Amino acid sequence: MSNVTVRVENGSVYVRSPWNEAFVKDAREKLSGKYTGGEWVFDVFNEQRVRKTLMAIYGCDGITTDTCTVRVTLDGDDDAGQGPITIWGRPIARATGRDSGATLSPGIVIVEGGFTSGGSMKNWTTKVKDGHAVVLIRDFPGVTARRLVGEGKDWISIEKEAVSIDRAALEAERDRLLTRLAEIEKLMPATQGELFAA
Repeated sequence: MSNVTVRVENGSVYVRSPWNEAFVKDAREKLSGKYTGGEWVFDVFNEQRVRKTLMAIYGCDGITTDTCTVRVTLDGDDDAGQGPITIWGRPIARATGRDSGATLSPGIVIVEGGFTSGGSMKNWTTKVKDGHAVVLIRDFPGVTARRLVGEGKDWISIEKEAVSIDRAALEAERDRLLTRLAEIEKLMPATQGELFAA
């Protein structure tokens, strides 16, 4: 997902990404992230954990993109009270009130069935219309899709896969790591053999 960006500066990892309920939860509860100025900020020591979480939730860690299109079947158990219906933290369809109907999120295509709204004026619901819908979700994280399919989850199947690497981001990451490695080399004390050789 190209709209995930990661930069590492001054001992912190900065992440900009689309809203995703699962990422927000992990960022706060597992990665000690703080949301400020429109981006998540993490300690640099958590960089690999942050990138792994991004890959599992968005299919992109700021360098490598691994996404696919999945076919997902939903039923009445997926109805959501006063919020969007989500899959893996990603909004699929959203109502705004009892009589509002439901709007699809970007990257979602209905194959069968659909979505609507219901409930009461106070306790409205985003509903799977007639208790059945099949949707295609574009840019779903590939690593997660393959795991769910491998676990035998029959509500999800992979339509197509697309793995790509952002060469410019990879080169920038390599340069940053080489610079950091040089800094570490300067900070490390010389070994005893090196001291006597001098």
